[in-house]
Amino acid sequence: GESRWNAAKKAKRYDKMMKEHDHPLNEKGYQQALELQEAIRVAQSLGWSGDNASLSPQAAAARHLIGCEAFWASPLTRALQTALIALEPLLQSSSPPRRLDL
Repeated sequence: GESRWNAAKKAKRYDKMMKEHDHPLNEKGYQQALELQEAIRVAQSLGWSGDNASLSPQAAAARHLIGCEAFWASPLTRALQTALIALEPLLQSSSPPRRLDL
């Protein structure tokens, strides 16, 4: 997801980029993570059956995640926030058991 660093870089606000070293998600990044979470929920509800043509591109791509047992994320705040928000439905599911590693 988009971080405050990305937004500052886009706006050429280099002073804002240097105030923090580990930039969290901004509102847009948080919304992006929630959109992926919703796509994962849709993919989970459909499982592997059905045609991807009727799904949003995000839900079709998320189908590939539902069979994964492990996920890796950078320890940077924005990456960890994205993983915890977006992957919440998968990490809370016990079938199969899943883990998130940094």
